[in-house]
Amino acid sequence: MKKVYFVILLLVYLPFITTAQTPTISIYNVDNICLEALQKIQFTMAGEVKSDNKFTVQVRKSNETQILAEVPATLKDGKLEVRYTDPALTSSIYLQLRIVTSSPKTESNWYSFQIYSKGTIELSSVNSDTINAGDDLPIKLNTLSSSEMSKFIPRHLHFKN
Repeated sequence: MKKVYFVILLLVYLPFITTAQTPTISIYNVDNICLEALQKIQFTMAGEVKSDNKFTVQVRKSNETQILAEVPATLKDGKLEVRYTDPALTSSIYLQLRIVTSSPKTESNWYSFQIYSKGTIELSSVNSDTINAGDDLPIKLNTLSSSEMSKFIPRHLHFKN
């Protein structure tokens, strides 16, 4: 009779024992980042990972299933540090990332963010290529960037000669 009670008790507590060993990861803050800059991802993790665990960050376009990149990440001071180097990641404005652990295999929720690329600035004369002394020199300034900073740069500048 004791064996029957023990088996029933074991079957009741088995789901609790197995779920306690599987870690869960939740991302709660990700800042937008520039290409080649170090990104620090704030996350919480319940449960434990093994000592041979490796963290990676998967990146995809929003609302798509195909993974664009899988980048190795390092745990430092409670945050996950990652650096994106592939310029192809800046082709889409809306991206999502998730954290993946290797031992045991666990995936976090998807979290939206943006990767900005380096912009270009083009200066050109508005009127002609010759000016007279004392004339205004209007210069056209064109910017091309994936960041929001380009909208704060004035499009026309006037210089006194």
